[in-house]
Amino acid sequence: MANILLVCLDNQAYGPNIRVLSSLANGGGHRAWMLFFHKPAPTYLRRFPETPGELAGFERLLEELNIGVVGLSVMTHEFDRAVEVSKSARKKGRHVIWGGIHPTVRPGECLEHADAVCIADAEGVFVPYLDALDAGGDRRLPSFVLKDEDPEEVRKSGRIYIERDLDSVPVPDYTVEHCFYGAGDDVRPMTWDDYRRLNTWEGSYYRLLTSRGCMYHCSYCMNNFFWRCYGESSLRRRSPGNCIEELVQAREMMPFIRGVNIQDDSFFMGSDEWLTEFIALYKEKINLPFVCRLIPKYTNRRRLALLADARLIHVEVGLQTGSRRMAHTVYERFQENENFLEVDALLSEYGVTKTYDTLVDNVYETPEDVLATLDVLLELKRPYYIGAYSLTPFPGTEYYDKVVRDGLLGKMADAYNSPLYATNPDQYYTPKTLRRLIEASPYTPNPILRYCGNHWRSNLVKWLAPFLMAWRNYVVGIINWGRNKAPWFLQLALVLAALWGKLRLKRARKSGSLERTAEQPVCDTEGVR
Repeated sequence: MANILLVCLDNQAYGPNIRVLSSLANGGGHRAWMLFFHKPAPTYLRRFPETPGELAGFERLLEELNIGVVGLSVMTHEFDRAVEVSKSARKKGRHVIWGGIHPTVRPGECLEHADAVCIADAEGVFVPYLDALDAGGDRRLPSFVLKDEDPEEVRKSGRIYIERDLDSVPVPDYTVEHCFYGAGDDVRPMTWDDYRRLNTWEGSYYRLLTSRGCMYHCSYCMNNFFWRCYGESSLRRRSPGNCIEELVQAREMMPFIRGVNIQDDSFFMGSDEWLTEFIALYKEKINLPFVCRLIPKYTNRRRLALLADARLIHVEVGLQTGSRRMAHTVYERFQENENFLEVDALLSEYGVTKTYDTLVDNVYETPEDVLATLDVLLELKRPYYIGAYSLTPFPGTEYYDKVVRDGLLGKMADAYNSPLYATNPDQYYTPKTLRRLIEASPYTPNPILRYCGNHWRSNLVKWLAPFLMAWRNYVVGIINWGRNKAPWFLQLALVLAALWGKLRLKRARKSGSLERTAEQPVCDTEGVR
């Protein structure tokens, strides 16, 4: 029997990937514990490593629990921290395994610090690997690359495991009795109060994943890597009943859950039949407010009506850019603005609040491309929220390969040290005034926003933009306070925002100012799983 400590380096204490592995290990004759070293993402000027006290507590934990195996889930911006944690574990003679996104795309780099890396799904081979390690058997199993092996040869040979039956994967292990967390000066046992404190919305919105993969394969996204490696086999979905059973178990264990946060890249990518069955079961057995992510191309009135009736309250949607040139030729993202605006109107009609993600600080953009994004924002039905993220070339993506070929990698946000929020003063940045206008757009009257867009180079607009941004920061600060400290306040804000959106849309249609009524389905779903 192997004793394994699974380590999560994320900025919260969710870690669904290591929680699934914990369920597998504990159900497969081994013993697993979990440790959450929750830290913010690094920046160019500041790192957030584990403290000497936390590393000492980690080493003490290895001894007290008689841990033989340490497993780390690693994203690119967590690489440096994973190296230090692994040093502590290997210094104590422990077997170290790395898994997650970064070891999948950069296995050779990770093998310098681990005894084995997992380069694809692990669910069906994790317990057999622990069995082989415990018995001294052959560990050359699918998805695992050992210290003396060539990762690319393993990948080319087809020694890869892809979990096609997601219903066979156990639900994540959310018990806290065998969880620990980094507390700054030490490692401490986790309680339910700690779990809630370490997560957004005080852990009151349960995170559910019903599928893996995305119908899109945008050049900058890690799904681009998976599409190139595995094609459509990277798209998989659980049955509705299996998803609902997880939620039933979660509510029994965590009575403080007030809603569900569906984490799929696009919850709408499946068939109408799947969605109908899921919603029927959800209303019958769960009936809580929920949020999800969607792609406009796979959204229509019937689907939104179905979800709104089941208490859909908020969606996150990727706009990324309003520039057709950028979307098609650089991002390889074939989404049309007309379709996007139709879905925006539909969401307002059904009282669903909206967060739209945009990409900035792209070395290939021009001011005209950014202004095209602003033009789309001017057409949106309020209220909405904007997330503006620095485009980051992640290893393994086509966009990363492009900036390397063009010698521009040093001009972009660093996936290792400042992902999504660029902080290197020497890199390219979207003109500051234009970025401020994009981020302040939900809180700025359209006539002012339109004037500023048309005259963004003028001294008046350059003077005004910081004040618009300060107002935006004040409003967002209140929203974040509600999200993290007072979920009831956030719920009230969402309800009021939805009512406001409905009233604005009704007035626009009555006055005839709304050209697109979106009465017909936005897009059929033929051929979509």
